[in-house]
Amino acid sequence: MNKNVLIIDGNNLGWRAYGRVPLTFNGKRTEVVFIGLRMLRFYMEEFDPDKCVVVWDGGLDKQRTNIFPDYKQHRRERTKEENDERIAFHIQMKNFQNVIHQLGINQYQCKGREADDIIYTLVKKEASQSSITIVSTDTDMLTLVSNSNVNIYSPIKKELINCKNFIEKFKFSPILYIAYKALVGDKSDNISGVKGIGPVKAQKILIETPTMLTDELLENKEFLLSYSLIMLIQVPEEELNAGFIEGEKFTKMQMTEKIISICNDFGFQEILDRMSSFCGTFEHYIAKRNET
Repeated sequence: MNKNVLIIDGNNLGWRAYGRVPLTFNGKRTEVVFIGLRMLRFYMEEFDPDKCVVVWDGGLDKQRTNIFPDYKQHRRERTKEENDERIAFHIQMKNFQNVIHQLGINQYQCKGREADDIIYTLVKKEASQSSITIVSTDTDMLTLVSNSNVNIYSPIKKELINCKNFIEKFKFSPILYIAYKALVGDKSDNISGVKGIGPVKAQKILIETPTMLTDELLENKEFLLSYSLIMLIQVPEEELNAGFIEGEKFTKMQMTEKIISICNDFGFQEILDRMSSFCGTFEHYIAKRNET
């Protein structure tokens, strides 16, 4: 029987939680933990995983920065206020990682490896024997739905993407999605793509020439650079193992006291007021985890 595996892009979740409704308790910001907990509970309730992992960025990949030093570098100098906010964000992220650990959920953070590469590696390891749902708004991972056992949930669009509806939307195979991104570029990663090619023209190229084996593209330096930056990289096994953070071990009956402790640390009275319903999802997961 295939396991139901839920993989959550932690940084992606954290950025969506940050600053939406700024919260403080005892002088420290807490909204990432509060909203992150609520999101985490929703995803676990929605997808009912046998196994859940949260994956974090561990730094920029040197393979990419060596060939393009401006990769993910945006040259505008930050103000002091922006730097202070960035520090506050990273403190909250560390707090959230610690809370996830306390809840018994496994995590990965590999030094010098990006979250989407770690997720790609986990998919290669798990997909033959598991049904996998990835929660992220990072479109680079859409190519992973070429495997029929992989779905990607877009939390902003509230849309579950699979191989079938990907093809219905784009009219080409998800295997070619990285080539599509290489053509149009990715401003968020400071990747320019191929000059003069936008989404419509890129889609037309891939529909009409699906193998991408055209002299024009294979000799286009912009395309080749973008492709090498966007393609997902498999993380070596020893690095993956070194970046594994095992969640705390405890029984289902101990979950309530875990969440009460977390809520007291961060002042989450709203969760304390509906403790039984909030705990139920996590208790169910811990019971399943402890059976395996």
